[in-house]
Amino acid sequence: VVPEIIGAAGELKKALQRPINAILLGGKVRSMAEQLITYGVDEVWMVENPGIGDFNEDIHADLVAKILMDRKPEIFLGGGTIMGRSLLPRVAARILTGLTADCTELSIDGDRKLLRQTRPAFGGNIMATILCTSHRPQMATVRHKVMQAAQAMDGGHRGRIVELDYHVVKPRIEVLEFVPERMD
Repeated sequence: VVPEIIGAAGELKKALQRPINAILLGGKVRSMAEQLITYGVDEVWMVENPGIGDFNEDIHADLVAKILMDRKPEIFLGGGTIMGRSLLPRVAARILTGLTADCTELSIDGDRKLLRQTRPAFGGNIMATILCTSHRPQMATVRHKVMQAAQAMDGGHRGRIVELDYHVVKPRIEVLEFVPERMD
């Protein structure tokens, strides 16, 4: 879903004339940061720390909230995936902003420069467009396979990696084992 989010951000960039930034957290993620730049990201805000480990909601929510509070982007998009649906409500609650889930369309309101977040409502019978007028960042999750995915560029795009140094707390939850679902 990441190329789709970058593609959606690229469309918003045209209307707002703002850079595309991405947050990247993990143990060994520098190569992923470089890959994000090839998709058109202007700046990658990266926390590379072995203590982050695999997806841990507490650690990730804490770090993403801190980055958003420090960097103050106008808009923050995430994937409408299992992880995104778990992580982003926690982040929105921590930074006291709203979140529109499962957006199928994003655009910029011409006059006020607000993010127009469109999503199905009432069982998909109508489409609701939501504006967040008072709080920042405006946050939305993007439904998978509905946005035009960004394509990797052939070295013509220049971006930069900003290494952030945040304290990583010990997780309250420990994953002991991952057992893949069997398809019998």
